[in-house]
Amino acid sequence: MRELLHADMMENLQTMEYIKRTDLELMAESGHSQIYKYLKPYKGLSMVVKETTNPQVTINNLNMLTSTGCMKVLAELCDVDGKKAILMENLFTDDMVYVFPNTYRGNWKKCAPELYLYNNKIKGIANMDSLICQVRDFAHACDSKGIELLIDMLSFGVPKGDEVPEVSYKVVDVDGMGQDDARIFKLTKENIGEAKWALRIFVEYCVEDSAQADLLAQIENFKW
Repeated sequence: MRELLHADMMENLQTMEYIKRTDLELMAESGHSQIYKYLKPYKGLSMVVKETTNPQVTINNLNMLTSTGCMKVLAELCDVDGKKAILMENLFTDDMVYVFPNTYRGNWKKCAPELYLYNNKIKGIANMDSLICQVRDFAHACDSKGIELLIDMLSFGVPKGDEVPEVSYKVVDVDGMGQDDARIFKLTKENIGEAKWALRIFVEYCVEDSAQADLLAQIENFKW
């Protein structure tokens, strides 16, 4: 077992991206984290760097969510001038924008993705039933693992330029996520409440007023 652990550690050290702070550009920040655009290409992908209090906990939490079958952000540990951080896929690109409903509860006008979609609201959601199903299934999967779903874990993605797009979701911000075996199948009400709250905020801030009533009714009337 010791040899296997050592081999895993060596592999992580060999593949970890070492980043200079001069190759980062600040995109957004909150009370406990900062998001930077990584100005260099990485495996053909557009990437960002997230600096947070304990990046290893974030990676561990994302790995824990694998068993739920959720759509989660691609992320791994990196090194920024000797300090551990998280290298993750950029969710605000030329073609796609992901927003965090929880961000709209705070100082969202300083966050480029949320400001962009607020100023370029969509006229509807082509796959609303499917989107609700996916989020509902994630809420129940978390419940089955004793994981508390928090509103800030969810983000919703919209293809730029599509007036009535198919919206996708990804689980991203899991810094404060908790798991407790004693709460397995005891978080149904709380998890569904957070999932519905996230969807409602997304509709209220990112969809044109004329289309909101029908979408909000779909959320409330759905069999959660």
